[in-house]
Amino acid sequence: MLKILTFLGTGSYKSNTIRINGFTRIHKIFPIALAEYKLLNVPKESLELIFFLTPESKAHENWNEHTKPHLDCMKIKYRVVDITADINPIELVRKMMEVVNEGDEVILDTTHSFRSIPITAAIISLYLREAKNVNVRIFYGLYDGVSKFTEALDLTNVIDMADWLYAARLFKEYGYSKPLGKLVKERNSSIRTNPDIKEKPEKLSKLQGDLQNLSTALRLGSIRSIREYVRKLIALFEGSQHELMGELERFAPELYPLVPSMLERYRKIDTGRKTVELDEKELDAERELLKFYLDTEDLGMALRLAREYLVNVALYKRGLKEKVLDRKTRESVTFPEENFIRDARNHVAHFGFNEDNLPSQKKIEDRLKALAKKNPDELFEEYERAETKSVKAVLSPLGTSKGALFTILKHFKPDVLVIVTSKQAAENVPEILEKAGFSGKHHVVLVNDPFTGVDEVEKVVEEARKYLEENGVREVVINLTGGTSLLGYMVERIRDGIRYGRKITTVLAVDRRPYEEQKVNPYVVGEILELPRG
Repeated sequence: MLKILTFLGTGSYKSNTIRINGFTRIHKIFPIALAEYKLLNVPKESLELIFFLTPESKAHENWNEHTKPHLDCMKIKYRVVDITADINPIELVRKMMEVVNEGDEVILDTTHSFRSIPITAAIISLYLREAKNVNVRIFYGLYDGVSKFTEALDLTNVIDMADWLYAARLFKEYGYSKPLGKLVKERNSSIRTNPDIKEKPEKLSKLQGDLQNLSTALRLGSIRSIREYVRKLIALFEGSQHELMGELERFAPELYPLVPSMLERYRKIDTGRKTVELDEKELDAERELLKFYLDTEDLGMALRLAREYLVNVALYKRGLKEKVLDRKTRESVTFPEENFIRDARNHVAHFGFNEDNLPSQKKIEDRLKALAKKNPDELFEEYERAETKSVKAVLSPLGTSKGALFTILKHFKPDVLVIVTSKQAAENVPEILEKAGFSGKHHVVLVNDPFTGVDEVEKVVEEARKYLEENGVREVVINLTGGTSLLGYMVERIRDGIRYGRKITTVLAVDRRPYEEQKVNPYVVGEILELPRG
């Protein structure tokens, strides 16, 4: 249904020639001519005029003599909605929404409106379109007192400007490109299919794809993709003598003045390179990206980035920038905030499908904002303080042979020892510790069935992990020598569960002596074989 929402006042309307896209009609009342123009292509049953009238307008000759009789004679469907002269825009929108149905096509005619209605017409139209999913156009009949003509002006481009403003703001503030990309695509398509426009844009079509690629990269959280696509977008605007800006000025003038502030936002997360190279520029860009996610209240993405940013600070300051993409090196870096950020991030990464409880959103936001305020030097000072307090542990299985654990303890001299063993083998622990001269903390995780007790794995893993966590362990030597195959598997499972934020070294203890000699005297320091990182 096409619905023309219109008004009448109490002024002295003079008969004049009304022109609408080549159609002419002599009349005093513009909406009458507008309705007749629309009836050229719309059947009467699909057209309705809705007049918003004050009591004064309703009693005036403009309605009773020049409008209502004509509509009745032409059998044009109409109705009247009562309003007051001082109606506020919100109340007017509410009344309009009551007469508009979803899917209607709406024309808002402001020719004979009054007070602030012409000024607020665009806002009213946006409300109707959003709330009722309707297509809205704005018309105004401009009367020329000299020529005595009224020219119909289509002011719908005011709504279009609001669309471009909203879409550009979404991309600038939140990184969402779909509305802006859609407008760019539609504008480019309309220009290319218009035979009257001879010179076509060359760069405009590429803009939509580059906007989408950066938006997707920001939402996925891939730093390499972000580096690539933010550089491409900025280069598109700045390259070829600013050819794209020239095209926007000509073909999409609604977007043109908004580009500088939009680009300013994304230059902050641009390093000028399409690749990740760890230096001060990269750290500054990552810090700005963290602020971007916090500004947009995307705490999930901020959590994912926060630890990686901290790791990069440590790697750069320690001269390990070439290790920026090395997984094992990254996993070994720890910060004072590591546990909090890691646990919250893991909870979010699994969409809450784990037994961990997520800290309060405010607590997460406060921690992340505090992190973003600190410069890399301040963060590295915290990292160094944490390193000096680092606790080293040995995690080892233990069978009936005593020599392997003895060798490990003599080589590494840990602060903490965690042993996974059976009740029988545990009886040898005091003797081994005494021979090795170990005086630190130790904890024995007992396994009832060291051969086939697979149902004990989760309990053993959790007990060991909790003990290491409680003792602030940040460096762990994993010994895989000794005990049954199942005990070795349990130790590997523990390693997998504690590797984040800790330096992990996996080793084997080697005794080249004959077995009988080892059995007679197990307390001889053997060799250490460090296994490569997987």
